Amino acid sequence: MTIEELIKQVGKPYEQLDSNGKALGCLLPIYLLYPHLPRFDWPDNLGEYMRDMFKKHLQKIELEDIKEGDLLLIRLPFGLVHPAVYIGNDEVIDCMVETSLQKSRLGIYSRIEGVFRCQM
Repeated sequence: MTIEELIKQVGKPYEQLDSNGKALGCLLPIYLLYPHLPRFDWPDNLGEYMRDMFKKHLQKIELEDIKEGDLLLIRLPFGLVHPAVYIGNDEVIDCMVETSLQKSRLGIYSRIEGVFRCQM
């Protein structure tokens, strides 16, 4: 899937599990863009799982080097770590579990824990 195709998915409902019964949740935009990354089965500590998966399968980069398709780990105000895909123009796509893909401004996230690039 391309960034343009990912953007077209904003606002559309989605399934919680893929065809193999693996959870999608907040990692949905990342799995759509990078289907080769490993899936998970709702681990007890999703934040630690994401940190480990990102470090193992992605290249850490600096925020000032961000470009379309790069991935972010964001610390939300209530403490959870949340993933997002950078789509350019200071915008990201992320997914809140109970809704659908959404587009928002990168600038609203004040606590970025890491920025990563997927080597295809």
